[in-house]
Amino acid sequence: MCCKIWTKLLLTYMCADDIIKYGSDDMQTKVTEFNDKTNFASNEYLHINSCGKNQNQNRNFSILRSKGRVDFHLIYVESGILEAEVDGKMHFLKKGDVLVYKSHQKQFYTHEKDTVNYWIHFSGLGAEGLLKRANLWIKSVYSLKDGNNISGVFDAIIKEFTIKDYQHKLLCEAKLIELVAEISRYATDNYSCENTQSKNLIYAVIEKMREDCCEKTDMETYANMCSLSKYRFEHLFKEITGFPPHRYLLKIRLEKALYLLNNTMLNVSEISNMTGFSDSLYFSRIFKKYYKVSPTKYRSRNI
Repeated sequence: MCCKIWTKLLLTYMCADDIIKYGSDDMQTKVTEFNDKTNFASNEYLHINSCGKNQNQNRNFSILRSKGRVDFHLIYVESGILEAEVDGKMHFLKKGDVLVYKSHQKQFYTHEKDTVNYWIHFSGLGAEGLLKRANLWIKSVYSLKDGNNISGVFDAIIKEFTIKDYQHKLLCEAKLIELVAEISRYATDNYSCENTQSKNLIYAVIEKMREDCCEKTDMETYANMCSLSKYRFEHLFKEITGFPPHRYLLKIRLEKALYLLNNTMLNVSEISNMTGFSDSLYFSRIFKKYYKVSPTKYRSRNI
């Protein structure tokens, strides 16, 4: 009886996550987006919006959120393969890998048949700071060393979130911090990392890029922030983020442009000026190159 109740609860919270495309050996269905009822930003310090475990899937299924969510989304692969698109690149996550989607970041991923994974959506005033403190901010995909207890922490969170005993919110908050700390401890990047200072320097540059994305700041300025030569700075930046600095800056500008197209009535010329492009024609050309559609057409499709 207890097992049946627990299975029912898990399935209930699986449905809270918008599973929107199913596939089989002989059939595929069209990807369509759905509104997610648990998609909100809490004013608490930390808040779990939803969580659960996907298992016993006898067919592939995909999830698409082209505008992302307002909260943060963390997935842990316990077994099988999860195929995920992150910043235009495809990643194949296996057992022990973690995927972190940030607020408003496009989400598109596919569970292969029989893949088992845990997931959690969380928000709050301290959510971004928690990920930054844990060195889980710059990248989105992390591989964990063996010996961790991620599954156990997830099970504890799901139990508290589902049963809702006295002080369950406080315990969920504490368990969320434990989960992020456990992932940070066993992430191979952090576990063997002796270049924390270098990462902090690059992280400071990325924050500066976000602040100054509408300005024409050259790479020499960012290199000087790190007290490095331009060559060494560009090499270190790509080593840590996976992108050359000029491409990362372009990514920031395009992400801001997407946000402005989705959330304001500013025209294309105004948006190009606010995102650091020299003119609206150049902006439109770059936008279409990356998103396969013009800014105007993108907005009309997403109204």
